[in-house]
Amino acid sequence: MSLTPKYHVSKPYDVHVLFKVEYDPEHGTFKNVPKEYEMYFPKIEKPHTAPSSSNTTLVAPEWEKILNLTSMDSSQFKLRTNRANSTNQISQISSISKSKSKSKLNPSYSNHSSSNNSSNEYSSNDQSDSPRSGEERNSDIWKKTSNLPNSQDAVEIASKLKTTDPRKILTNFKKIGEGLTSTVFTATLDHEKIAVKQMTIKSSQIKYMASEVQVMASLESKYLVNMIAAHLVDRTIYILMEYMDGGSLSQISRYIQFTEEQIAYFAYKILKGLDYLHSTNKIHRDVKCANIFLKSDGQAKIGDFGFTSQLSSKNDKRSSIVGTPYWMAPEVIIGEEYSFSVDIWSLGVLLRELADGEPPLADLPPMKALNIIQNHGLPPLKEREEDEEEWSEDFLDFIDRCNKINPDERATTKELLDHPFLENRCKKKQISRIVQTAKEEAENDICDLLL
Repeated sequence: MSLTPKYHVSKPYDVHVLFKVEYDPEHGTFKNVPKEYEMYFPKIEKPHTAPSSSNTTLVAPEWEKILNLTSMDSSQFKLRTNRANSTNQISQISSISKSKSKSKLNPSYSNHSSSNNSSNEYSSNDQSDSPRSGEERNSDIWKKTSNLPNSQDAVEIASKLKTTDPRKILTNFKKIGEGLTSTVFTATLDHEKIAVKQMTIKSSQIKYMASEVQVMASLESKYLVNMIAAHLVDRTIYILMEYMDGGSLSQISRYIQFTEEQIAYFAYKILKGLDYLHSTNKIHRDVKCANIFLKSDGQAKIGDFGFTSQLSSKNDKRSSIVGTPYWMAPEVIIGEEYSFSVDIWSLGVLLRELADGEPPLADLPPMKALNIIQNHGLPPLKEREEDEEEWSEDFLDFIDRCNKINPDERATTKELLDHPFLENRCKKKQISRIVQTAKEEAENDICDLLL
């Protein structure tokens, strides 16, 4: 374990939807692209033959040719210094409007930032004097503001929301993070510290807000961040959930260079969460380090269910293009139908992220990276330093089974849980020490900033 910030796992992405671009799979082109962005939307050549897993193991010279790095105009491709702008460009076809905190100082739940703010930081909402039941009022709000398929969906979601104001039963409010669509607080409930996510209902985000409430209300697993309750007060939703005091995996990774045993630990915990999620016919669709949360005792859990999709016996696949660039599976990129295996692909990218310090192809503009991913798969892991051990065959085989271009060739959660790579995972106590070390390093960073 190294404490030197040798490299950094990428940070969560704040994304704005400014215009909608549609992909035409028949011609491999994009519609409605503003002129100033056309250079970022090249034609995607769809393979004429069925995808082959052999594409995932291209040798270095072939990858150098594919990336064509020597002939690029370097002024166009400097995403490390301008990641936010490039992410906005791809967000248009990804339909992404995610909420992420902007704090960079304190590694705690959902990019928490230190604050001594009290309960008055909650946005105030006037209570309705209507004699109708709270559930009826909630149902009406969903019907008027959402694009849900039918009124029954609105009624179902409303039934999961309490109509009481949670601010009357919670104490010690402290604002710890703020994003585009939500604000996160810590609070005390029955002598226990919890997290509170406050979201003001907006028609553009209603689909994802509704999904998050529905999904979290239906799940209960020690491998997932669990919801305690959800409240709707006028047009504001409050989701009360367990507090993950260790922060997100992406925040911890800024200060830790992981060993294979530690990577195997996270792979195991995430797989257990995905195995449960998939057993309920749900796809997470946004598996990445920023959505894996830790506790100070070393527990690791999957969170952020805004993109989670429920499958049914009649419709066991999805085709909407959602997720985060660089972690997207090839079939998602080109708008084909997909199922549980997209989470397996993203898991493979996440493990590469832990090993290399960033997701594959992160140095390229999102559209170029997505073009390469869907046609050629992912490049090999970066070469190790002279004083570092080579990655084991078990680890390389594990990620290869996750990142097959053909989704039918990817391993399932159950197959991966039996993989020998996981047998050498470290103990939870070692992860607890890592979390503590990362917190101390973050505090030192804060002190350096203040000096």
